[in-house]
Amino acid sequence: MDLPDDCDVAIVGAGPAGLACALTLKGKGLTIKIFDKKAFPRSKPCGGGLGIRAIHTLQKLSPYNHNLLDNFEGKTPIDGFEVTTPKHKNYSFSLKNDYTLTQPLGYTVNRYDFDAYLLQNLLDNTNIQFYPQTKVTKILKHEDKVEFLANGELMKASLVIDATGVDQIREKSLRNNWAFAITSFVKYLHLEENQHNKLQFYFTPLIYPGYFWIFPLSEGLANVGLFVPKKYFKSSLLQLRHYFFELIQSDSLLAAQFQSASLASPLQGGWLPLGYPKGTYSKGRILKVGDAACLVDPLAGEGIGNALLSGHVAGLHILQAFNENNFSDEFLSSYNHIITDTFDHEFKFRHRIVKYLSKHPKAFERCFHYLNTSDDFRKFIFKFFISSHDASRMG
Repeated sequence: MDLPDDCDVAIVGAGPAGLACALTLKGKGLTIKIFDKKAFPRSKPCGGGLGIRAIHTLQKLSPYNHNLLDNFEGKTPIDGFEVTTPKHKNYSFSLKNDYTLTQPLGYTVNRYDFDAYLLQNLLDNTNIQFYPQTKVTKILKHEDKVEFLANGELMKASLVIDATGVDQIREKSLRNNWAFAITSFVKYLHLEENQHNKLQFYFTPLIYPGYFWIFPLSEGLANVGLFVPKKYFKSSLLQLRHYFFELIQSDSLLAAQFQSASLASPLQGGWLPLGYPKGTYSKGRILKVGDAACLVDPLAGEGIGNALLSGHVAGLHILQAFNENNFSDEFLSSYNHIITDTFDHEFKFRHRIVKYLSKHPKAFERCFHYLNTSDDFRKFIFKFFISSHDASRMG
């Protein structure tokens, strides 16, 4: 494959974070090169949940006031959730009934289709080029450019977006504060009529405060998996595959749903770099977004919304740099403060919640009992949840 010469912005990684950055820059006169080491479309071990933040950010990325999600057919609207507590109490909540929504609470998507769809919305611009199966290595920062090797060929860019996910994070000690997940697609899963548009979370003593999830998808599929915060998991991560099958075979509620089900894809596992205060999000002309910046929600393990938002914020920062012709270290490093101001307070709060609930499982049980029995408390919590994920303040 022939590679281009210099470009204004090189985006390394074609996940939601990198593509959100490219969508922000689209049509602004900049030459953008997107690289990904995988062939596209490609599968990704991910729950595939798009929450309020993801929806609002996608609205900002949509050209001509047309929501990108409108034309994406592979989405399943979500209007509620079910929770089964470690004491096997089951609670079902519908936000359509408890909170006036102008749109669904969220959607579920297959990352194989979703990432390809975002990419498709970029490639009609001649200033944007995509290079799959292209590995970027040896990124070298200089005063006026960034040099890197793309499949062994030297390239230069004014700015680089690091959207490589967890692959390039070398500090293994960070993983103690991360989570791990295994996931698969399942077909022939039994869902009640009211479960087709609800997320299901099963909290079990085996992995608490982690959980087992079931996310309904289109075409009769479901995305299922285990989310385990490493700090609170005392067993080996190698046991997770065993726990997965043990749960769907021995847990009475899950076993009934999985009785006729079968895996539609192999189990895949991966690290989730949970957001933590005081991260480092830029080094000179290289800006980190998404998982590469460790921006996964510490409470729910959701990463797509934060990835999209960080990519959008990075794109806005890049536009300002080019518009003002300001590529000084002082200006570019201010991206660190923008990401910190956007996420750090939220990360601190959510880490405290997880820490508290891990030590007080009875409080977890009481919380959902109150949610189920108190209309005022439920509406307060849902309103807080929705407003805390509202990305409309940015950009």
